[in-house]
Formats: sequence, C-alpha cells, structure tokens
Amino acid sequence: MKIRRNADNYRRLVVYQVFNAAAIAIGANWVVTDMILLRMEFDLSLFGLIKSSMFLMPALSYWAAAGLLRRWNCDRRVCLFSYLARAVLPLALPAAAMLTRDRDVLMIVALIVFSGGYTFAMFANNSLLALYRQALPREKFNCGGSLLTALPGPVAALVAIPTVWLLGRAGESAFFPLLFLLQALTLLAEIPAAAAILGVKVHETPRPEPFSLREWTLPFRDPEFRPLFGFVLLHMLWIGLVSTYLVVYLLKIRRFPAELIVLLECGLSVAVAAGARSAGRLADRFGSLPVLAAGSAATLLVCGGWTLFPACVPLFLVYLFFVYNGNSGFLSSSMRNLESCASASHASPGNANHYVAALALGQSLGCFAGCLLAGPLFAALPGEGADRFRLYFVAAALPAVAMTLFAFQQCTIKRRKTYVQQANRCRP
Repeated sequence: MKIRRNADNYRRLVVYQVFNAAAIAIGANWVVTDMILLRMEFDLSLFGLIKSSMFLMPALSYWAAAGLLRRWNCDRRVCLFSYLARAVLPLALPAAAMLTRDRDVLMIVALIVFSGGYTFAMFANNSLLALYRQALPREKFNCGGSLLTALPGPVAALVAIPTVWLLGRAGESAFFPLLFLLQALTLLAEIPAAAAILGVKVHETPRPEPFSLREWTLPFRDPEFRPLFGFVLLHMLWIGLVSTYLVVYLLKIRRFPAELIVLLECGLSVAVAAGARSAGRLADRFGSLPVLAAGSAATLLVCGGWTLFPACVPLFLVYLFFVYNGNSGFLSSSMRNLESCASASHASPGNANHYVAALALGQSLGCFAGCLLAGPLFAALPGEGADRFRLYFVAAALPAVAMTLFAFQQCTIKRRKTYVQQANRCRP
C-alpha cells in the first residue's frame, strides 16, 4: 500500500511540475527578462543591481519564516499559492511599460516585480522540496528529487521558444501588450497544477512545538551541513557573476536570435532532466559533496578553456552546453539540483524546512553578491564591446577556482575523519 501511495504521489508531483512550469515559464525566463530590460533601455551597468534584487529579500524572508512554515506543516498549500502569486506578479511589468515611459517608475516596478516574484518562488520551491521529503521514499530521495527538480526546465523552455519568437518580431508598440497577453494565457495552466498537488497524500497536521532560535540555527550547527553551505555560497557567487551578462553577451555581441537562445536552454534542460537520475544515484552512493567536487572541477576546466581561447568555436560550444549562464548549463544545473536535494536529505524528520531555508539563504546570498558585484565590475573594465565582455568573463571565472579548491579540501577532510573513525573502531 505504501509503495502504491509513493507511486501515486510521484505521478502527481510530475503532473504538477509540468503544468506549473508552463504557468510561470514566461515570467521566470531569463531571456525574456533581458529582452524586457533591453526594451526599457536601461543602462547595462544597472543590470546587476536589478537582478540582485531577485535574491536578497527572498532568502531572508524564507529563512525568517522557516519556523512558522514548520509549525504550519502545510507545504503543498504554501507551494500552490506562492507559485500562483509568482505567475501573476510579472504581469505588472508589461502593464507599467504600457502606462508610462518614466525610467525611474519602471526601475521601481522592475525591482518590485523581480524581488517579489523571486520571494514567492523561494517559498514555493523550498516548500516543494520539503514536500518531496514527506512524499518520496528516503532511500531514493536524491534520485527522485533530482528528476522532479530538473523536470520544469524542458517544459518552461518549450513554452518560452514561441514566446520569444513572437516577442522578437513585435514592434515597439506591440511588444509589451503581446507580453501581457501571453503571460495571462499561460496562467490557465495553474488549474490542472493545483488539482495535481492537492492530490498528493502526506500527513499534514499542525505541530504544537513552539518555535525556538535553536531550531532556527540548527543547520548551521550541523557539521555535515556546513561544508555544503560554504560550497553553495561560492557556487552561487560564480553563478551571479556569469548569469548577469551571458545572455546580454549572446544578444548584443554574438547576435544570437532570442529564440535560438531559448532553444539552447530547452536542449540543456532536456539534457539535465535526462541526467538527473544518474546524478542522483551517484549522490546516493558516494555522497553529495564528492559529486559536487567533481562537477566544480569540470566547470573550472570548461570556463578556463573558453576564457583563455574565446575565439575557438568548439570551446565556446562546450562552454554553452556545460556552463551556459550558470543557471541552465548541464553541469551547473545538475549541481544546483543536487545541492537542493542534499539540503533536505541532511534534515532529520520534521526539520526539512529549516535545512532547505538555510541552503536557500546561502544560494541567494551568493547570487545576490555576484549580481551586485557584476555591475561595478563590468563598468570598471577597460575596452568596449567584445573585448570588455571577454575580460569580464575571465574575472567571473575566479570564484570557480575558489569553489573547486574548497570542495576538494572538504572531501579530503571528510576522508581523514572517516579513516580516523575506522581506525578507532578497529583498536582493541
């Protein structure tokens, strides 16, 4: 009976991920985001500031609310309503652009939409991870959770491809009305998504335990969790730097059509979903940190190859496949999925919200710092056009060096501890 319930839960979660991904696909797509910012004619040096707003408030809000969410123990309802808000809020951006061309007003609306949208996404994503912890068997958690986490990527990309194709051909006056219409239409996918997630069967009763600061800081006192948190900070610092300008570089310097970039994202998301179960099995067998260390080393190798030889087309294609903008490359996406699942798997029963919130805090603080640093770094670099971008991506690769060194250092420390423990057990 339990096996059948697990299978039913998994099927409903798959259905939820598919339809929910379609509902939020346009508002959450970074190509669409950059198209909007370019259409609004913001200075490129402001892109980092605008994008950094997506990360700080969401992380702090969710971390502060983790104790309350744990007490409520209604993760699927939090997930359902947060994702609905995540899908509705981006409508404000094209609406504002249709009503005014005042740059200050549009900047304020953009900051509200990006920070608010990603706050709702933070609550939704992390509540969904906590729900996975309850709905999936523990012995296959990384495998099943990694696939579910990777599944929305291909769906969202398939919705985004015709969207950016239409937006790319829209005139100045038609761009924002068309964007508003397309976002409103995709909202209808939340109806089957809601039906699916409400059908997931888990034991949900309010917990009477009072909230305590000790519970709030529990993950940071866990010696198994702290190395993961440190790695995530460095990983997301690198992602924040790369993701701020990679799509802009493809659009303005390489002259990629927007639909080609989204088609690339679609192929990458399919590859990530196809490899998710294998990555999860490796993490279940060897542990998350060794797998992340290997992924970071491969990431550094790919980044170093392209930044040293930027004119080499094969190396650029390898870079696009494995790294892309940090959020969507095969290696970077697979590593992020493993990090999220690892945070929930470290938690003892009933504490998943705290661990997921702590990791989300690390992810968002790292990405916030990367995006915030990106603008001044880009403005400070000499040169124009392609030369300036090349120097930027060379500098952006430096956190990947620190990430790789840290990961292998932590693996070495863990192996030494394991060796000492085994030696002590063997003593008479």
